[in-house]
Amino acid sequence: NDTDDSNFMPSQLLRDSFIVTLLDFSILVGHLEMDGSGHARIVVDRDNLNIPEYLESQSDVHFQALQASKFSWDALPRGVATTGSVTRAGADGTIKLANIHVVR
Repeated sequence: NDTDDSNFMPSQLLRDSFIVTLLDFSILVGHLEMDGSGHARIVVDRDNLNIPEYLESQSDVHFQALQASKFSWDALPRGVATTGSVTRAGADGTIKLANIHVVR
C-alpha cells in the first residue's frame, strides 16, 4: 500500500475472499478424529463445520521495517504467529485445521 490508502484490502472483502476459498479447500473445515485403529483422519460434516479462526489486528510496525529486518520474529508485534506447522485450538477449544491472522 504505497499510497497509504485506508481502503487498501478492505477487511470484509479480505474475509469474504477467504471464506470463498474454503469452498475449494473444504478439508480445512473438517474435524480431526481418531479411527478405530488409532489413525487420525479428517472428517468433514456438513452439519458441523469446523470453520477456521480468522483474526485481524493492527500493528504499529510498518511493512518496510519488517521487510528491512527480513521478516525477523523480533520485528513482528509481540504475540503474533504468522505461520505454524502445528494445529492449535481456536477460541472455542476445537482444534482448527487453519488459523488466519491478518496483521495490518
